[in-house]
Amino acid sequence: MIRVIVCDDAALLRRRIVVQLEAESDIDVMAETADGEHAINVSRELAPDVVIVGMRIGLGGPRTAAGIREVVPSAHVVMLTTHEDEIEAVRAIKAGATGFLNRDGYQHAAAVVRAVSA
Repeated sequence: MIRVIVCDDAALLRRRIVVQLEAESDIDVMAETADGEHAINVSRELAPDVVIVGMRIGLGGPRTAAGIREVVPSAHVVMLTTHEDEIEAVRAIKAGATGFLNRDGYQHAAAVVRAVSA
């Protein structure tokens, strides 16, 4: 099982991603959150394999990614992005992000989760 946490401040998108992932037999959505600091704390408690993080959440996607990787070095962070996030994407990579998922392509979440966890 691939253990996943989903973090984004857009409740509808977060819910869509969770529903997509919960339909997969090899993925366990352990938690969902709207806040970067909460995602870091939950990651510390649950030690997920993958955390999907919105690029523009309150704490900031790159800062959240760095925090998650600090408390769970083995976790893979997938950033939810838009086409306008190129500069932030570079920051996210430097912070430890290992994958990206376009917000408009949330239906591919399971494939991305599998790819980064492999």
